[in-house]
Amino acid sequence: MRMKKLLLAVVSFLCLSIGAQADEWKHNYLRSSDGADISVDYKYMSERASIFASPVWLNVLLPAGVHCPTSLRVVFENHYDLVGFHQNTLEKQHIVDLYAASSVGSRCRYTGRLPFVLLSSSQRSYGYNYRQELSLVVNGRWLKDPISNSTTFKLKMRW
Repeated sequence: MRMKKLLLAVVSFLCLSIGAQADEWKHNYLRSSDGADISVDYKYMSERASIFASPVWLNVLLPAGVHCPTSLRVVFENHYDLVGFHQNTLEKQHIVDLYAASSVGSRCRYTGRLPFVLLSSSQRSYGYNYRQELSLVVNGRWLKDPISNSTTFKLKMRW
């Protein structure tokens, strides 16, 4: 009886630990050349032979002194991240208008939600991983990534 209770306690602890890990948020933080802070916040889950992120929230905090527009537009792309056959092929593109969420001091904050984003998939004897890119338009001006000096921010959503 005592061994049965101990085993039940261990199994319960492991189940709770696994469930807590699945509920943890993952984050990718980016900063534009002009000081806008961008975060991609998500949870991941697996279903069948795929891993995907859902929900996915895009959050932007504009630098102080920037006129707060009515909305911001984000172009979010999911690309195959594989050397060879499908490398850099676009899997899916989402265009999302972010809405004003609140202000943080003199900085305006915007947020919006993406539908699920595929992170990894497997079919029979092969599989695919994906990488992401995003571009952000504020007041008709594309924000720049200070690393690449382009209007495309590259990131990898991990699980």
